[in-house]
Amino acid sequence: MEMREAQDIDRLKCTHCDEQIGDLIPIINGDHTFCCHGCETVYSILKDNDLQSFYKIKDQEGARLSPVKENRDSYQYMDSEDFLNKSVIYRNQNFIQIKFHLADISCMACLWLIEKTPEFLKGLNSCRLNLENNIAELEVDLTKTKLSHIAKAFSNLG
Repeated sequence: MEMREAQDIDRLKCTHCDEQIGDLIPIINGDHTFCCHGCETVYSILKDNDLQSFYKIKDQEGARLSPVKENRDSYQYMDSEDFLNKSVIYRNQNFIQIKFHLADISCMACLWLIEKTPEFLKGLNSCRLNLENNIAELEVDLTKTKLSHIAKAFSNLG
């Protein structure tokens, strides 16, 4: 019996990224299993915002996601006036337009999710991603959020 349970655990896949859990300690949340807290968090964000159609799009694309790795960078440097002055394309008081390079995006499911972020990220008014160069054009209201929070949120999506 113990041998069968060990084999079943070896075949567990992450609900979000579909990666084999393997030697990792699985994170169990109800009927769902995750390889890391990042994948669990992204799944929760999608569920809480009624965006689970992401998984249908991902499955149709045949896309595989890389597991989310916890990122300890706070991105606080992005909140400095020096950074904003060098990086912002357009600024009108507390409203800015800026471009982010989002690495390793290659499927329509990720494009769809990134363009849905204004629906659940406070202060992010719009987001358009060019899949050819992975450049996201953002419109951010700095009275409602900090740029570091937006960057951290994108990082947490994996």
